[in-house]
Amino acid sequence: MARKSNRSGSVFFSESENRWRAEIHWVDKNGRSNFKKFSGKKKQVVVNKLEEFKRSLLISEGNLSNSDVTFKEFSDDYMKTNAAFSLKPSSFMRKETTLNNQVYPFIGNIPIEKIEYQDVQNMIDELNKKNLSYSTIKKAYTATNEMFKIFRVRTKKYINPCEGIVLPTAKKKDISNVKILSPEQKNLINNEILRTYKNGKPVYRLGRFIPVLMYTGMRMGELLALEWKDVDFDNRTITINKNVVSIKDNGSYKLLKQSDTKTYSGSRIIPITQVAYDNLLALREVTGEYATVLATEKGTLVSPRSINKTFHRVLINCGIAQNKDDKEHLCGVHILRHTFASMLFENGCDVKVVSEILGHSDTKITENIYIHLLQKQKVKAIQDIDKYSN
Repeated sequence: MARKSNRSGSVFFSESENRWRAEIHWVDKNGRSNFKKFSGKKKQVVVNKLEEFKRSLLISEGNLSNSDVTFKEFSDDYMKTNAAFSLKPSSFMRKETTLNNQVYPFIGNIPIEKIEYQDVQNMIDELNKKNLSYSTIKKAYTATNEMFKIFRVRTKKYINPCEGIVLPTAKKKDISNVKILSPEQKNLINNEILRTYKNGKPVYRLGRFIPVLMYTGMRMGELLALEWKDVDFDNRTITINKNVVSIKDNGSYKLLKQSDTKTYSGSRIIPITQVAYDNLLALREVTGEYATVLATEKGTLVSPRSINKTFHRVLINCGIAQNKDDKEHLCGVHILRHTFASMLFENGCDVKVVSEILGHSDTKITENIYIHLLQKQKVKAIQDIDKYSN
């Protein structure tokens, strides 16, 4: 069959091969002539391959017209060919979620060359009207700005519609939302996790993770990744250098152990308190045959959902929460980290030391989260000075 093959591409049936063929010629940005061909048993399969390749050319080649490339097509190509290899899986998933949920619904289908300042500003304003958090809106803006910067470099276009965008004012966090467990609640929890059935079997197989978190201040992902080789019982220290995250893979979520922590400062060595030491020893009796401190009965990673579910069971069974609908008292395990920090501050620990133990990247983060505890510490310090007046 006669055909004309050019930069638009052509599709034809090859009788000699008994297959459908597609061909395309194009000149790249360096002036070199290129040729690409596809084949398949069905015409539509070949057409789809050709169209997908043409879109990739429009996105990556500066000398081809980009007028038909939408913001979504350009961004998806960048995410698949660049970001997927340069970002941590958890970071990639967060950026992909931001683009899909906050950006694409507003500007995804607009040709990227035709997007103007007002289109981006309208997106930011609409997100703000939905009462989304400042952090969520800022992430949407940052992801959008990043894509336009990359597009500008690739196509040598010097107008970025994200320049001059006005973001909403960041709302000050309500520090009263940072909850901690009272001494009475800590006792109730500690008694509950020691409960056994009549045959002596523990009601909560991995229940000891609760005091371990409460007396080390580890993040849940850090504890889920913790291995027995990271626990030095002789010197009473824990080395934190890994993290478990839940990532989306082919439509479903799976657990991934990353060989680094949430932040650079997250990699640290922390001392083991006596309470944490005793409960780690008890956990070793349960999971010592496996590499991971918290392991399922089959030796696999424990999911964050399973940890939260166990914690909620404990809160309900010890009377802190009434039932599974008691949202006021059914808090997440992060309250254990807050409780640990509060004990450090009550013990007169300096904010820099607390920040290092918790693995915060900056002491300002620690101060912003626990400002009410620091204020109490200041009041107590001033009151203690009064004793010298006598």
